[in-house]
Amino acid sequence: YEYLILFVLLTSMLAVGCASDTEGSGVKEVKTEASSAIESAPQEQTATPAKGSFDNPAGIGETVVLSASGNEYGVSVSNVSRGEQANYIVKSENEFNENPATGYEYLLVKMKVAYTKGSGPTSLSEFNLKAFCDGVECKSTYAVLPNDYITFGTGDVMPGATKEGWVQYTVPQGKEVILSYQPNMFDEGTAYISIGQ
Repeated sequence: YEYLILFVLLTSMLAVGCASDTEGSGVKEVKTEASSAIESAPQEQTATPAKGSFDNPAGIGETVVLSASGNEYGVSVSNVSRGEQANYIVKSENEFNENPATGYEYLLVKMKVAYTKGSGPTSLSEFNLKAFCDGVECKSTYAVLPNDYITFGTGDVMPGATKEGWVQYTVPQGKEVILSYQPNMFDEGTAYISIGQ
């Protein structure tokens, strides 16, 4: 009986911890490339959701300053390729790269995550990134990319370091895609950036 109670408590805690934050509670601010800061709204009932949240994502070139598990990150998208251009890049690099399914296209995104504040090394991974279209997670894909498309991959970084690289997905054609970065699945801090259509 004690094991059942313990199991239920642990399962409940894990379920709550693994839930992504869509309200932007870990987002501190959003900065544009011109380095002007847009302060996020206080976490009260307001008409406009916080910038960098799922309902009000940042844009390409804007940096979402995110706090999670006592660490601070700057998350941004610096380059995007999709549609015919991305399909051409993928198909011309390797004849064995598959075509996307009918109605879908490749999406290549150059991500940049700066580990701006923390007390030691932390792992930054492409597995912390997700793409959503119409609220549904899109499939990350594997394809051989040209040598100058360094993938984001997975690796440890020290405070003050920045990890940059490409991630790839197949997404519905002509639909808005929102990319999320959640550095720790047990923390609510998540940054959202719109890739557009």
